[in-house]
Amino acid sequence: MVWIIFIAILVLFILFYNFYFLRQPKRKILHNDNHFLSPAEGKIIAIVDSGEADKAIYKKQRKVLDDFTAGVGRDATMIVIEMKLTDVHYQRAPHDARLIAQHHRKGSYANAVFGAKSLHATDKNEHNEMIFITHDHITFKIVQIAWLLARRIVSFIQKDQQMTQGETIGLIRLWSQVVVVFDDHVEVTVKVGQRVVDGETVLGVKK
Repeated sequence: MVWIIFIAILVLFILFYNFYFLRQPKRKILHNDNHFLSPAEGKIIAIVDSGEADKAIYKKQRKVLDDFTAGVGRDATMIVIEMKLTDVHYQRAPHDARLIAQHHRKGSYANAVFGAKSLHATDKNEHNEMIFITHDHITFKIVQIAWLLARRIVSFIQKDQQMTQGETIGLIRLWSQVVVVFDDHVEVTVKVGQRVVDGETVLGVKK
């Protein structure tokens, strides 16, 4: 009886994973050179700019911010998007841009969801950093972060590849986070607690 229940649960999980979790619904992508779209679906749990880096819960996370803004600029703004199990886990390009650098780092198994607002696991877990530059030289970074049960980050792009706004750039298998870092030429238009949709929600606009 126990084996039957176990097999049933396993079958249900496999069906859920393959037919729901790995879904990639069509998005209504409104191409706009002035807009930077969300690369992920989920909830914004933190927005931190350089001026706020030493305040409140972020004071102990100075290194996290320095590491993640590297290659973008000292006056960069970091947006952390939490993706739950029910969110789409494919990532999209926020803007037409060229990938100028990509670096994958192995990491620990820290919990990237519970207590995520403190950025506890943001730089500790396995993550993949992608730095892009637009035609008008605006730099931004996308960081794919794995959860404690998800150790498979997939990037679909390579260095020097040109991406179109809304195009699929990667996948994180299971609960996770996506971090977006904009340089000081982008004004953030979203708020903490807001839900965003990949390829549709505008995260920021050119100043």
